[in-house]
Amino acid sequence: LEYFDISVPYFWEGFGFAIKMPAPLPAWQNMIFPFSWQVWLGVLLSILLSPLAIHAFTLFGEKDSQVSLLDTFIFSLMGFLRQGVPHVSDQPAQMIVIGGWWWYCLLITVSYTSNLIAVLTIPAFPEPLDTVKQLAQSPLRTGMLDYGEFVPVALLESENPSLKSLGQRMDLIGQIPNIEGFGLYLDLMDMLMNGTHSIVETYSYLRLMARSYDTLPGSYYFLKEQIYSGPLA
Repeated sequence: LEYFDISVPYFWEGFGFAIKMPAPLPAWQNMIFPFSWQVWLGVLLSILLSPLAIHAFTLFGEKDSQVSLLDTFIFSLMGFLRQGVPHVSDQPAQMIVIGGWWWYCLLITVSYTSNLIAVLTIPAFPEPLDTVKQLAQSPLRTGMLDYGEFVPVALLESENPSLKSLGQRMDLIGQIPNIEGFGLYLDLMDMLMNGTHSIVETYSYLRLMARSYDTLPGSYYFLKEQIYSGPLA
């Protein structure tokens, strides 16, 4: 006692949540993941509006032009398909507009191809949950071993809507029909790996428990946020 003060805590910990890692998104969605929805919206608007601008410059430079708006639209799409065109106007204004459009098409197609290669190389996963609020808004239920811990009651009586929602959707091992081996943490791991529940336990013990059972590394993760943190040592 002469050399240290035991009243000062040096290790704080709370109850953590383990969640099954979500499965990769369907392969067909890889075609749209190279760009965000904002970029896709911008590309779509450019495809619809740019032919109008190009066609207007065509009519302005060539009064007797026989090029229809449909022809201009097809011409503009050739840039995205990297196809050449049989004829390009020699009017300076048109050349500037068309040149800018072709550079834009080149930038978009190269960016899309590069990002698509990255997406195909590393499968895309749904965004994982990070907070208790996100967990409460998800369809997952919460599982916990029923050994008299205060957490189930505290969640139910909490004034925090997210915590209260978790308490209302908590299943305690020993109170769920058709589950054998009451009181075993293996039941919790089964609930976790079935993808129907998150499981809650003191954070360090939860990590130790997950490593102790036959679960594949990377098949689950731990919520960053903990609840009811306090000094342990």
